[in-house]
Amino acid sequence: MQQTTCGVIPKLKKTRVLNRKTIDIFLEKTLVDFKKFKNSKNCLYTKNHDLIDDPVANYLNVLSNNTHDNQLKYLLGKEYNKLESIYPKLGSIFIERYFSDDIEVKGSKYYLHKDNKSEFIDSLKCQEVKDITEFLFENASLEYNIAIEQTFNSDVTAIKTKNINFRVKYDSEFLGNKSKHTIKNFRYIIIDGMIESIGEIYHVLYKAAEEKEPYVIFCFGISNEVKDVIIQNNSKGITEIMPVCFKFDEDTINILNDLAILMGTDIVTAKLGQTISQEVSKELPLGKRIDLDRYGFVLTPNISDDKVSNHRKFLEKRITNSSNEKNKDLLIKRVRRMSSKTLTLYIPDILIKNNTFIRELDYVLRFFAQSSLVMKKIVSKTSSNVYYLPDDLLDIIDKSKNSLKDIFKNLDKLILYEE
Repeated sequence: MQQTTCGVIPKLKKTRVLNRKTIDIFLEKTLVDFKKFKNSKNCLYTKNHDLIDDPVANYLNVLSNNTHDNQLKYLLGKEYNKLESIYPKLGSIFIERYFSDDIEVKGSKYYLHKDNKSEFIDSLKCQEVKDITEFLFENASLEYNIAIEQTFNSDVTAIKTKNINFRVKYDSEFLGNKSKHTIKNFRYIIIDGMIESIGEIYHVLYKAAEEKEPYVIFCFGISNEVKDVIIQNNSKGITEIMPVCFKFDEDTINILNDLAILMGTDIVTAKLGQTISQEVSKELPLGKRIDLDRYGFVLTPNISDDKVSNHRKFLEKRITNSSNEKNKDLLIKRVRRMSSKTLTLYIPDILIKNNTFIRELDYVLRFFAQSSLVMKKIVSKTSSNVYYLPDDLLDIIDKSKNSLKDIFKNLDKLILYEE
């Protein structure tokens, strides 16, 4: 006899096996559905009072009364979402190309330049994004990293800084629950190695507690013992010590050299017979400002703009003379890092919550960030939409399209679970 335990006996699920004809009917019907939306200007969603003018999004948002149709349409939506995560509007191009090859690639190359800004701006749909793009063309060169901040003011504002933006992985656990942390007028040290014991930084711990000065330590690692002590002292307000610990790999192998040049100081290294404990007992140099977040940090250099420019030219010369492609790529990353001025856009809260605005702004910022690549202009003859994206992404769209068509072509049965 089967034992009964507490709880409700679950209902058995019924299964239905649908044949190939069901799949063929869906493919015919979904093509008709897409054509209904491809030339639509706006659709109003009464639930949230949203107004969406993207025909692809509107097509994907319409659900059928038939569960099996929605299951099949899910395959299209899944591929759309995957491509959108790679590059904004890539999913839209995929859906349009899936239903029609009537998409034209115009010109061999498209370069970001003030002379051809009008056609790019005209391809955008959101007026606020058009205004921001116009501003970026006029006020930001390719040297600028563009950051976004939320504001509760009603207008979009922008602030330029000449600080160096290090978008690099580091141990951000020292931020605690904060998303960002700013330190001004701090003592600092750059260490080529790992901090293994409390004794090595005893003087920093003592001075930070007694003199209430902030400290920043650039290094290639820190032991759990030291890490725990620093975090506890910081959380209690006893000290303000921020270790910036990098993982040692090819992307960070020269990061300490660049930091030392920007800060006008030397690196503490065992190669010169130096020890961490001896060097931290000396009076450490002063830094101006560092802004840390989960994705890197922004640093105000201690040296002049001319010296920063000279170091950048030195790296550019090495790129020209390098015959090793991997080494050249690493040098290009260093040049970009040393060239990284920042333009911060403060976006009103009401726009941040607008998904259409955010998606198109992301598309524009990606365009600016990758405009050194070969860009292609893509025109959809069916929807009249115009897109700009890196050339290599076109192959990804076609591979996704062909792969999904093969899946639908080879489907023979559809198993449907029902209550």
